[in-house]
Amino acid sequence: MKNDPMFPERLARLMEDNNVTKSDLARLMWGTIVDERGYDVPKNRQSIGKYLSGKATPTEKTVKLMADALNVNIGELDPDYDPLSRLGSGIKIFTKSPKISHLEISLEVPTPLALKIIEDVSPYAK
Repeated sequence: MKNDPMFPERLARLMEDNNVTKSDLARLMWGTIVDERGYDVPKNRQSIGKYLSGKATPTEKTVKLMADALNVNIGELDPDYDPLSRLGSGIKIFTKSPKISHLEISLEVPTPLALKIIEDVSPYAK
C-alpha cells in the first residue's frame, strides 16, 4: 500500500462504525501474547496506533488483515486496491453500477474450488 494521507481517517471511521478499539483490532488481526506480568495482551497493538496517527503505513497484507478483522471489503480501507492486478489475466470485471458488476473468469483451479465458486455464484445466474 502506498502512503495514503486519508488512510488513518478511513481506518478510524471503520473502527468507530464497528465499535472496535485499537486493542480489539490488534487482537482480531494478530491474536494475543502473554506479557511479563502474565496478562494476555494483543500483539502489535502499538502498530494500530501508528497507523491511526499516520506515523506508519501498513503493508497490503496488513490492510487485508484489517479488512477481514473489521468485516469490510479491502477497498473501504484502500480505494486504490486492485485485486485483479495480483491475479493477472484470466479475470475481467466490468462495473455496471456501484453495486453490480459483470465478472468473467477463465482460470485453471482445483476442481473443489471451481465447484465452490459455481455454488457461490449460482444464485446470480440468469
